[in-house]
Amino acid sequence: MITYFFGAFDEKGTENKGVLKFVNSDLPRMIRVEDGYCYQDENAFCLAWGDFYDLAKTAGDLGIVKSDDPAELLFRAVKSKGADGVAAFYGEFTYIISTRDETIIGRDAIGAGLPVYFSDRFFSNNIDDFKNIDGVDFCLDEDGLAKFLHLGTPLAPGSLIKGVKMLEPGEYLIHKNHKLKTGSLLSYAKYEKLFASLKIDEKEAIAELERLHHEAIKRRIANKSKVALLMSGGYDSGGNVAALRSMYDHEVNGYSIGFKNDAWSELPLARLLADRFNINFTDYEIDGSEIEELPKILSFLGHPFQENGVMVNYCVMKRVNQDNNDIILGGDGNDQVYGTAVQQIALHHYARKYALTPFQRVLAGVSAGSNNKLLSRIHFHNNHILNCSRYTSFGFSEKEIIKLVKNNPGHFSTDALKIHGVDAHSFEELFKSHTYFKDYMHDGNNLIIFKAANMARLFRQHLSFPYMDKDCIDFIFKLPRELRFSGTEKQIAKGHGVGKYLHKRYLEPKLPREITHRKKQGGFAPLNIFFKDDERRNRIFKIIRKSELYDEILDKSRLEGFLLNYEKTFQNPQTWFWHQQSMDFRLFNLLVLTVWWDEHFNNKSAKSLHDYL
Repeated sequence: MITYFFGAFDEKGTENKGVLKFVNSDLPRMIRVEDGYCYQDENAFCLAWGDFYDLAKTAGDLGIVKSDDPAELLFRAVKSKGADGVAAFYGEFTYIISTRDETIIGRDAIGAGLPVYFSDRFFSNNIDDFKNIDGVDFCLDEDGLAKFLHLGTPLAPGSLIKGVKMLEPGEYLIHKNHKLKTGSLLSYAKYEKLFASLKIDEKEAIAELERLHHEAIKRRIANKSKVALLMSGGYDSGGNVAALRSMYDHEVNGYSIGFKNDAWSELPLARLLADRFNINFTDYEIDGSEIEELPKILSFLGHPFQENGVMVNYCVMKRVNQDNNDIILGGDGNDQVYGTAVQQIALHHYARKYALTPFQRVLAGVSAGSNNKLLSRIHFHNNHILNCSRYTSFGFSEKEIIKLVKNNPGHFSTDALKIHGVDAHSFEELFKSHTYFKDYMHDGNNLIIFKAANMARLFRQHLSFPYMDKDCIDFIFKLPRELRFSGTEKQIAKGHGVGKYLHKRYLEPKLPREITHRKKQGGFAPLNIFFKDDERRNRIFKIIRKSELYDEILDKSRLEGFLLNYEKTFQNPQTWFWHQQSMDFRLFNLLVLTVWWDEHFNNKSAKSLHDYL
């Protein structure tokens, strides 16, 4: 990753190992590359990186003097309204404001801008910079390692490096009087005030959603001559296509990704959508060989990251990079704004209400690790209901991790509600807390937006997310719950509720019937495709075994046991899809951890997995 900014919070922190050079004149305690916006006055400066939209509206909303320079407008906004004033900005960005008295570092509300890593003395967008500072022990954090093996990503604000944290989406960091504190543009308290606060009927809500969605696209394509779209066969990308074509008559490029020999491929529906709306359509089918480029991905990302769709985002951006587009519109994040897994929330509430939870725990223990198709299904669905307040995991279980990691990290919690001290008793309270902590903040921003934005940044592409426009998000959060996910608690528990209800009502008249009346399919990456080739799979096993992790961090016998169990599962034709997907996820986690470790701890530079053997 390029170092766009690196700095120390005070003068005592400016010593380093000679790799990082501080600017001594107008930007004290700071280095940066010339790839952003800069505003300075006599006593302060503001730096900003990213894409900004509709600065005139932002200035008007804040009641401050207009400026075409995002850095200048950010500076004025914070000076006038405080750090929360940044909530009025549209775009994907990261900013730093430094005065004689304080330093403020912040990210846009959904975290699509540059990442921010920080310790008590230093900050950077590149976690590798912490290796080059005297007195900083760049070493593995065992708690972060455990959570990664479980989730496939560090659990923010923690990282896998001791003493280094990550700034979460929408957060800002303030250093003043030698103390650090954080704030949020959309904290849970702010979300609670928004939640279901708008009294509106369905017809009015549809009209307002359409208006806001169109405005979000207008501000993103303003002054752009070459607009492109990421396309699937669903409502989200279809909505962007329909809305764009209602206001934009010029040539448009569309891109879609599928998987070879995938019975659930959405490529035919994406082509149908492209034909219907006159889009220049390009598709690409993943065959599994793309995993060879994993080192390139992990070299760019600051921390180890494994999510089902990361290779999809990488492949589509690699293809988009062959063309010359000014901006690409994606449908990412919309599911999570409305709320997901709501049936499991309802069933979880009923299970607690009728004291069925102890039986669920027994069932979870009996069915754990089974390769039997029926037991695998039971375990999968029971776990999702039982643990609905935990961050979704397809990785190693806590018990497996305690045995797998040599330096036992001990118990760790991934229960979002317990971590944040939220006690939800009713179905509505569960829905409210789940949709904020799990859906919006973690799955939506920390996973989906993070991977999409960073894979676009890797290829220097301008990807934006109209559904994640701040006005659209605020409106959805204000809606009555029934317009986000329809049905009573009992109807939802029986599977009769409708997710993204208002979104579907808005788009049903505008999209082809083949899309609006199809049964939900696909929407995930079949990870098994990356391991089907015997030669590649065995090479991946060898890469994991050759790593220092194999000798120093992980228990050899437990790791060998997993690899043996993986091969047995892989060779069993009766293995249920989601059980195989979970095993693939675990193997992918180990491979990602191995490559990341060699890249960031051993300074190994590799272009492909082939370079490891």
